[in-house]
Amino acid sequence: MSSKPDHTSAAIAAWEELVSENGRALIARVEALEVPNPSDIQRFRARWPVDVVNAALELVRARRRARAKFDRADQLWCDRAGVEQATDQSVADWKARRFAEYGVESMLDLCCGIGADAMSLAQVASVEAVDRDPLRCWMTARNAGCPVTVGDVTERSVDGRFIHVDPARREESSGRRSWNPEHHQPPWSQLTHLLEGSAGAACKLGPGIPLPLDGAPSGTEYEFIQSGGRLVQAVLWTGALAPVPGTRRATLLPEGRSVCGPPGMVPVSPETPEPGDWLVEARPALERAELIAHQLTERPDVCELAPGLGLMISKTPVDDPWFLDWRIEAVLPLRERPLKRWLREHDAGEVVVRTRGGQIDVDAWSRSLRGAGSTRWVVFGLRLGSTTRAIVAHSAD
Repeated sequence: MSSKPDHTSAAIAAWEELVSENGRALIARVEALEVPNPSDIQRFRARWPVDVVNAALELVRARRRARAKFDRADQLWCDRAGVEQATDQSVADWKARRFAEYGVESMLDLCCGIGADAMSLAQVASVEAVDRDPLRCWMTARNAGCPVTVGDVTERSVDGRFIHVDPARREESSGRRSWNPEHHQPPWSQLTHLLEGSAGAACKLGPGIPLPLDGAPSGTEYEFIQSGGRLVQAVLWTGALAPVPGTRRATLLPEGRSVCGPPGMVPVSPETPEPGDWLVEARPALERAELIAHQLTERPDVCELAPGLGLMISKTPVDDPWFLDWRIEAVLPLRERPLKRWLREHDAGEVVVRTRGGQIDVDAWSRSLRGAGSTRWVVFGLRLGSTTRAIVAHSAD
């Protein structure tokens, strides 16, 4: 959803022209150029109206950016800001699957943007999309092939229907992103009545959103979705779409792996790590959902290094796809000189530095510690209680 829609009927008319045979010819010419230079643009403007040329340039740039998110990016109608805010196709497909599993036949997609979620939802249900930006509504209509309405979603009565809602977390004019839900558009305090009035809802949130959310409907489930190794989205599920109230869910895509349970804490290890131990790192979605303890119910020997650190210690690897196992080879003071000496003595080449809590500058340390050898090492720079330590490790793979 656009945070400050300013698209006029003239702007939409320019995009409409791109759909025509004449406009598609312009798109093809722009696509043939890696980066149009000023003379190229001047030549285009001699044949096509300026606003049509500007729209074509924007479309081609946006489609190229969309290739990281969509299989058929070159067929999308989109702009760059819309692509940046859009849900990845794999994530949208995953959410749509839940609507299908619970037999949803008709629903609203509120704050639809360019229609990324609507495209997936329309494959499983009859969808009406709503956004206050007329151009984004035009894009959704073309991308998802569903009815669209231009309007303020907070003034819309959901009438007990199922809904998907995606409040804007980014201010388009500045690009600034807010993690405070009350700073979203529309703000959280105005979204709650939509959620409460629905039969069931999926509310897209940023993965760093503070939980639990005040005012969330009773019977809420929070799902954290990780895609391609990155934590990309949190989803608040309500009503009939949240059959196990009070639970959290972690999901890995594209694997389609998902676990659900109550949040819990991992006991803290009374011991300090030693060479030969295993450092166990939870996947971001599992950690953010606070489901590490849930996934380790059969491994009471695995304990956290420090409260809230998200890194555990064990005498044996966990060997579970929700965790990364690192064999500890050395535990050293968190100082560059002794660390460099140890790495040099152990054939260090590439050195990947990780940390928690911003203890060190990982990029600077990675450059500084890199050696001339052939062995790849991973160094965790951590605060453990009142001391800091460098844990040098190898992956179990």
